[in-house]
Amino acid sequence: MMTIKPPRSGNRRRNIAAWCAAAALLAAAGCARQRPPSVGIVFDGRPLTLDPNAHREVVTRSVLSNCFEGLVGFDPEMRIVPLLAERWENPDDLTWVFHLRTGVRFHNGRPLDAAAVVGSFRSASRPVAARASGGVENIDTVMAQDSATVVVRTVRPNAVLLNRLAKLYIVSERPSRPVASDTGTVAMLAGTGPYTIESWRGDSMALTRWEEYWGPPPQAAVLRLLFREGHHGTAELLRRGAADIAAGVNARDAGRIERLKGVQLVRRPGLAVRYLRADPSARPYSDPVVRRAISLALDRQQLVDSAAAGYGRPASQMVTAAVFGFNPELPPLRCDPDSARALLAAAGHRGGPALLLDVIETRRDLGTLIQRQLRRGGCARSRVGAGRGGVGARTDRRSQFFLSGGGRRRGGRGRAGGGGAARAGGGI
Repeated sequence: MMTIKPPRSGNRRRNIAAWCAAAALLAAAGCARQRPPSVGIVFDGRPLTLDPNAHREVVTRSVLSNCFEGLVGFDPEMRIVPLLAERWENPDDLTWVFHLRTGVRFHNGRPLDAAAVVGSFRSASRPVAARASGGVENIDTVMAQDSATVVVRTVRPNAVLLNRLAKLYIVSERPSRPVASDTGTVAMLAGTGPYTIESWRGDSMALTRWEEYWGPPPQAAVLRLLFREGHHGTAELLRRGAADIAAGVNARDAGRIERLKGVQLVRRPGLAVRYLRADPSARPYSDPVVRRAISLALDRQQLVDSAAAGYGRPASQMVTAAVFGFNPELPPLRCDPDSARALLAAAGHRGGPALLLDVIETRRDLGTLIQRQLRRGGCARSRVGAGRGGVGARTDRRSQFFLSGGGRRRGGRGRAGGGGAARAGGGI
């Protein structure tokens, strides 16, 4: 049995101004009906690690979700489905009993058992991993009842535990074979997914089909993954046929890629919502009048049209219509700079509060647009700061006010292969 120590403090930041529900875009060059021997997929960026529970960055998790699985997952409509746990029950409000699927083997040949699940929970409870997976929050203990049964007890009733566990991948305590790279070999954890990583050289990675996979075999025998920061050169790769799919096409490039002959741009409602987050214990964000004024100052439609090139819609709440809990009766959030200025003046904020909005470098243009809107709403002393901490700047604990985003890409289990057209990286 293992006991998980809860985080020392919860996430106290308040989401004060959701503004954009993003569309999900994928470009596909052709779509053969026969089973393809290989599929080439271009990603915007490259994986940060080969540890599936160490980082929640989109490309990292999109790639590794082809090699690792959780107890549960999502189907294409974002419904919870069994994966390594074939069923579960709740004897009481704090207890979850998971019955593991039989006949599952890790890529190193070892069978899936309860000990590996408990070990994965232990690994995911490390501070860095806990922030990445989010699956161990509110968990008290995890124990192996027998080799095929795992009992999880939570600190308090947790209705969304399954959604959290979909982000926690199960790994073997023994590694898989090393992965060939430019610098020799890289250690690789053993998962249970339909693909294994064959090699990772520079900006490309090769995944091969795991022939002993417990589920339906994926369509493509080989995945050729290409990593291009900002999708630089992606259009040319699609045009030449060097890539079949571009995952996570950004709004700026969507129109240009859509005009390529033989390339189809696939649009689906996205799951991500971008929003401004603030620390409610820090001034001036502790003042609800300031938070209300910030929300009123934002012109969300302008942000969608400018930053997302129209591929999105103004958000009315923290989730999109594809997510359980969305309330279709909530009205759109109002843009009213005059009311924002009046609120601040009545509360004694002469000249407006001093706001410092942290954004990562690639979002500086968006931050500047938000700054202009805030100033029109009476926050004349608004500034845009450089994001701290590189990739993790959006959630850096030192930031008191920053641009963030939540949600995940569509596509259920986030795989390439399976039924229908081949796809990878969250499916889009």
